[in-house]
Amino acid sequence: MIRRKTTFVVGAGSSFELGLPLGDKLRDEIAKLIDIRFKGYNDFVSGDHSIYLALKKHCESFEGLGINDLLHKCWLLRDGLPAAISIDNLLDAHRHDEHIAFIGKVAIAKSILAAERASTLYWDRNNQKQFQLQQAVGSWLIPLFQKLTENVAKEDADEIFKNVCFVVFNYDRCLEYFLPRALSAYYGLSDEEAKQIAGSAIIYHPYGQVGALTQGASEGVAEFGESDRNLDAVVTRIRTFTEGLRYESHSEAIKESLRTTENLVFLGFAFHPINMEILRLTGESNLKKVFGTTVGLADAAVRRVKEDIFLTLNKRVNDGKHASAKFLDEINLEARGASDFLYAHFRSLE
Repeated sequence: MIRRKTTFVVGAGSSFELGLPLGDKLRDEIAKLIDIRFKGYNDFVSGDHSIYLALKKHCESFEGLGINDLLHKCWLLRDGLPAAISIDNLLDAHRHDEHIAFIGKVAIAKSILAAERASTLYWDRNNQKQFQLQQAVGSWLIPLFQKLTENVAKEDADEIFKNVCFVVFNYDRCLEYFLPRALSAYYGLSDEEAKQIAGSAIIYHPYGQVGALTQGASEGVAEFGESDRNLDAVVTRIRTFTEGLRYESHSEAIKESLRTTENLVFLGFAFHPINMEILRLTGESNLKKVFGTTVGLADAAVRRVKEDIFLTLNKRVNDGKHASAKFLDEINLEARGASDFLYAHFRSLE
């Protein structure tokens, strides 16, 4: 059990361990989905037809907006994506165009739902009797669950989330999908008991998600991997970079979590400036230790990340400009994957 207050900041690198795409692969997949073209009048030859139908429905809400207008915006995004860091960065560049934002969101929704279905976590009820914990082996979810449940009896299982918080920058629901199924398999709990305990976990999605799994299909929420769900219902739950920065319902709650936490753990997180801004603190905090993964970053980049973490968490010396050497020594960054990192620091989180 984690006994010190600990906040996990989760990025795409963590979901990658479950078979979901990183930003560049997601970007390439979205470029294909929005490359909507016809041969003649009705012969659909490329792109995603469900996205096309969502765009047609979107046009109905705007007088004078035609499907061809949206298709040209699709092609603009398609042609710009190869030069973009991610789809989110490209949408941010067009932040004042609500129709481009809609196209991006509907493409993200379609891609993430398909990625969930293709992930190792997906459980096909038609071909598989029950969820197997083996499906998550090799991912960060297993060492996380081991740490949460260490020395915790079944009768005390409802206490395992009391000291942890998750800030998940991904659109997928891998964490929410895994937790109740893992609790049920590990402790032999009923589905309802496991869902109730997992529901006590504090999980924030600054950019939204493709549906809250605790809600019913009648509310327009897609189940995990349900790629044929009505996309214009799912898209309302996704936010762009710009919208994430100003989304007040989670902003202060995230900052309060960071102010009160003692351990801060970055897993598969890319430390993009806009994401760091969402985490930026003012005032004092209880933070003692920072841990994080830096796979793919050069030494110089890691040093810059340490400075960015320092400034984000408002740990400054008197002149307000330079990082405290002492505090930087307490930032443990390593070029490991999320799963490997958690195993390596299993005891450090005490």
